[in-house]
Amino acid sequence: MTMKTRNLDDSQAAIGAFIFCIRCVLLIVLFMPLIVSTSAFFPFVVGKAVFYRIFIEIAFLMWIPLVILSPKFKDFKSPIVIVVFIYMLIATIASFTGVSSNVSIWSTYERMQGLFDLLHWFAYFIMARSLFTNSSQWKIFLSVNLLVSAIVCFIGLSQYLGFHSLISNFAEDNPSERIQSSLGNAAYVGAYCVANIFIATALISKSVSDFFSNTSINPKNQAPKRNKSKLNTTFKFKNTKIEFIFISFWTVCLTANMVTLLLSGTRGAWLGFGIAFLFATVLYALVGKIKYLKKISIAFIVFFVLFLITFISFRDTDFGRDIGNSNVIAGRFIDFSFNDSSVMSRWHTWRAGIKASMDKPILGWGTDNFVIAWGRYFDASDTVKEKFDQAHNKLIEELTTKGIIGLIAYSAIWIVLIYSIVKNYNRSKSIGNQSYLLLISAALVGYFIQNLFLFDTSVTYSQFIVLIALISSMDQNFWSNSKENYSEYIGSTNIKLSFKTIHLQLSRKLTVYTASIILIPIIIYSIYSFSIKTYTAAQHTVYLTADNYPSWEQKVSVYNSAISDAPGLANYPRILMIEGIAKDWYEFTPEIKLEAYDIVEKAAIDGLNQEPEGWRLTYMLARFYQIASTDNPSLMDKSDYYVNRIEELAPGTIEAKIAREVNNRAHEFHQSQTIE
Repeated sequence: MTMKTRNLDDSQAAIGAFIFCIRCVLLIVLFMPLIVSTSAFFPFVVGKAVFYRIFIEIAFLMWIPLVILSPKFKDFKSPIVIVVFIYMLIATIASFTGVSSNVSIWSTYERMQGLFDLLHWFAYFIMARSLFTNSSQWKIFLSVNLLVSAIVCFIGLSQYLGFHSLISNFAEDNPSERIQSSLGNAAYVGAYCVANIFIATALISKSVSDFFSNTSINPKNQAPKRNKSKLNTTFKFKNTKIEFIFISFWTVCLTANMVTLLLSGTRGAWLGFGIAFLFATVLYALVGKIKYLKKISIAFIVFFVLFLITFISFRDTDFGRDIGNSNVIAGRFIDFSFNDSSVMSRWHTWRAGIKASMDKPILGWGTDNFVIAWGRYFDASDTVKEKFDQAHNKLIEELTTKGIIGLIAYSAIWIVLIYSIVKNYNRSKSIGNQSYLLLISAALVGYFIQNLFLFDTSVTYSQFIVLIALISSMDQNFWSNSKENYSEYIGSTNIKLSFKTIHLQLSRKLTVYTASIILIPIIIYSIYSFSIKTYTAAQHTVYLTADNYPSWEQKVSVYNSAISDAPGLANYPRILMIEGIAKDWYEFTPEIKLEAYDIVEKAAIDGLNQEPEGWRLTYMLARFYQIASTDNPSLMDKSDYYVNRIEELAPGTIEAKIAREVNNRAHEFHQSQTIE
């Protein structure tokens, strides 16, 4: 063996090991739905965000040297990559031009969906599409995704059946009778299941079709006219045992997700599933190649229509109402009406979002700043008592927070997805491949429809990222499943750079070493500062919600730690601290009152500097000064200021009405004290 050959083999082995490690880390991210941080604030949100942040950053640290070493990973010319990049660019600009850049970048503990997290998912999308490049690799990827969904379903079903001792670390004791599992909300569970139902069906459909050795759609394979209903197809099993295991596993996952979707009682998810199912069956009835499957599709369509008619008629009968009254989940469907509180609240929220978008039409109010826009234009506090920090409609959310440009960019992603799917469908001649594409398309349809009534979370958004990465990775070689040749990934010794008259040659290995030296400390700093410290801050924030605490000094210490550990998320601890001070004000000693007053004053300056139009913080400040004015009537001037301010920022909210009503009573009280 020559030295050159030995070096080539070493390079192939190194790149192969790198690719394997990065793929494993990307697969680990898929386990994020199982993470529940019971000791942190918003336990179903914060732990998940910290988990995927850390592992995506680790994968990115390994991926960058791979991109430098191998030119093959530099293919970013996919139309989907381009439109997603443009969308991310617009989201970034909107984040810095909106009403609160701080919220846009870091979001809140409740959501963790700011620009920082969007960039992580964008990186995940780029890495997944570049490292999983054929259908065999994606079969493993999607199977791991289904495995996680099956575990989520198992946790949810255990919760529903009352086996709380088995899942105490993953789910709460659920009094609502709707499955929440490790996601913490039945709506999220339903949306997650819809995507995985169609993913499982797509894998089953392709695998079963691949059992046939001759499924290529061409004139030679068309059935003779005298027997059109039969395809010239013969069975030829390859790796039958392995495929049978896969099919059995996918079937179990499919069943688990179907049952869990039903028991989640999520109407938006069921609507998404129904329309996606109808989409798949109608489309196959129109363009499908197997005639008996086309007949089955038509039968499903007829059954769906008859079921819908029967259900609408049945729900108005005494028997239907009795079922609705006896079962919470059945009642959510049977008792549904357009006057339902959830429907009305969404309607008023959508209207507020559309009105707000007219105020800032180009780039919107800023990523994740919907609650500020909602507060400004919401005017139905008499009938809607909830606070909406999400639009519960993805299109309105994009329009409000990123303006018409952001909505166009988001719509462009879907247009390019449709184009790519149609292109790949027409290019593929295999029945299995076409059914696979059709069902993956149905998963995207289900996601899109349910998001017209719900909103993204880290779990549901991860499914969208997985699906678009899958579509983006499809090229002419996607279905070939040829053995991976790592020699293809090895580039030349030097990197050639040319700019006008300047020509440079850089050592590829030296560039990798330099990039690693730069990246390693950056990633370590990011993991520590924006993930680990964020988690510890969330743990400190939980302490601020406690009714009883050992001492005032300890609470102040915890509060300061929550602020310093995660400055970008500090307004939640500030609001909780001010709320706690206002609640306990009359029990404080004069010395503690002075210290508490200083804390509130500083929180007002720092908090409103971060979030100038943050009406929730403004409301808490108004409430504090109203209460503190009982000791010092001159503080009513500050109370008046903050009450007037909240009426500017959120005039139609119940908080503004409460603040004004209490303020009037406070003035009356002080006037009566002056007269006496």
